[in-house]
Amino acid sequence: YLVVDDRRAARSDLDVKDVIAEEESDNGPELVRLLLDALPPSQSGEPVNLTAPLNKEEYKYLGVQATQLILNSENPIDTLVEISENFPLYATEIARKVEIQGDLQYEMAVNARRVPRSVTMGWLNGKAMDNINDLNAFSILNMLRAERPHMQALTSLGLDSAQALQVLTGEAVAESFNQGSMFDGIFDASDRQEGGEVIMWLNDIEKDERYSKWPKNIDQILMPIYPGSFHSIRINLWNIVLGVDLSNRESLIWIFKHVSNIIERKFPFRWGIAPLTDTPEAEKAARIFYYVQKHYGPKETMDFIRSLIAAQQEGDTIDFLVANAFFNNLGINVKPLLELELDSSVSHDYDVVVEGQEPHAIEKLENAKKWAERLDVKIPKNELGHVFLNGRHYPLDSNFLMSLQRDAGSQTSYIQNELQTGKLSSGPEVDWSTYFYDLPSTPKRRNRYLFPDPETSPLQVKRLDVLFRNAGYEYPYRDLLNPVETDPPTPLLVTLWIVGDLDAPETMDMAIGAIKALEKHKDFRLGFIHAPKILPMSDAT
Repeated sequence: YLVVDDRRAARSDLDVKDVIAEEESDNGPELVRLLLDALPPSQSGEPVNLTAPLNKEEYKYLGVQATQLILNSENPIDTLVEISENFPLYATEIARKVEIQGDLQYEMAVNARRVPRSVTMGWLNGKAMDNINDLNAFSILNMLRAERPHMQALTSLGLDSAQALQVLTGEAVAESFNQGSMFDGIFDASDRQEGGEVIMWLNDIEKDERYSKWPKNIDQILMPIYPGSFHSIRINLWNIVLGVDLSNRESLIWIFKHVSNIIERKFPFRWGIAPLTDTPEAEKAARIFYYVQKHYGPKETMDFIRSLIAAQQEGDTIDFLVANAFFNNLGINVKPLLELELDSSVSHDYDVVVEGQEPHAIEKLENAKKWAERLDVKIPKNELGHVFLNGRHYPLDSNFLMSLQRDAGSQTSYIQNELQTGKLSSGPEVDWSTYFYDLPSTPKRRNRYLFPDPETSPLQVKRLDVLFRNAGYEYPYRDLLNPVETDPPTPLLVTLWIVGDLDAPETMDMAIGAIKALEKHKDFRLGFIHAPKILPMSDAT
């Protein structure tokens, strides 16, 4: 086809001489042509055929070869623009002349594992950019404005711009961006430290008959599935633990409405309940459900929940008279029907069970309290309880199921990437039910103040340099209490700040405790900011 460049013809402000002069200034040597002519001849020494059309195999790596040519250029941006504007002109020559170097091959292979097929991704200073398909000049400006405070925070510490950029784009920071958000808020929610039997499991993917036809190999997680669905693998891969007050009728309704439905529809989630026992009613309910689950099993436990909420149409707490009636029905009707042989060494009387007079029941309830204390979960006011998805904490509310779908998908992507890169074995030696609990980054204990829930906590994270300058202090702050120097010197990676009324006894106790800790541990330093409740009056006032 014939192409006529009439872009300058539309400009009425130029006369013929101006157009000719401008064309002559633009007709310098083409960057891409110079790069292609500088390439070495083929190994066979025969001239490259540039007239024959490209075949299927030559198209396969054409994009990578174009990338290699751009990397070879001293002006990569101009080369990218020229190739983009004239790609059909250079495609044949690029495909048959450009050799892909080993470094680029390795980087492309690594990126191929990180980025799913047919997905476009971009990074700014190592951070993945959102909505990359809708990228435009204005959204890029917004990203740069959001990135500027991070650079300013680093340069305020004494780094120059090149060093600050190196910190932001370093491997450790990139790793934290790729995995940090997924691992944030994950704790060891198992009951292993309490000796087991604290969590009442309502189903078991690896043992229950309903999942018997599912494949057992974790490699099945690499198979493509429909978006929003989950891999049906006979492994306890997604473990959900509910920390709830079992005397709370609304909590029982949530369990029966959602958990029962999910189990019946054979979604690959294992559900368990850890009872919270902050009130006498919660302790009684926990004893009843521990008994029912131990002697009658998960199915009868769910039926027991259904019976309780069906027989009581209102009220915040379950009716223990109703619970007594259904408890006795288990022994009269359900036990003969299921042909169960109950343990004769323990009492099966309702009053004995609910009062916790059995030694085994007392120990189990104490372990449940230890579990709740370790994970800092208490019966919340006007809320249903707590949830842990493979150790990640959420409040139990109507939004949890959306969080479940989102974060289970994130955990799936992480496992897929680890398997594809060979960092994770697919052999039987991996215990998937506790895999996330046993990661080096997973704390064994939870503190709601140190690990607040980002969606519900009022805690705000602020830049320290901004806070100091807004309060009238210099930054970096120089008046710090450093530990005694050691040989070899211990790097100071943490600065602990005590901010409060230092005239108050409780604040002084905190400061004294921090100083005592500094005498034992030499890897941090202390700073104090006095914030009195009553400002001292000066002579002028």
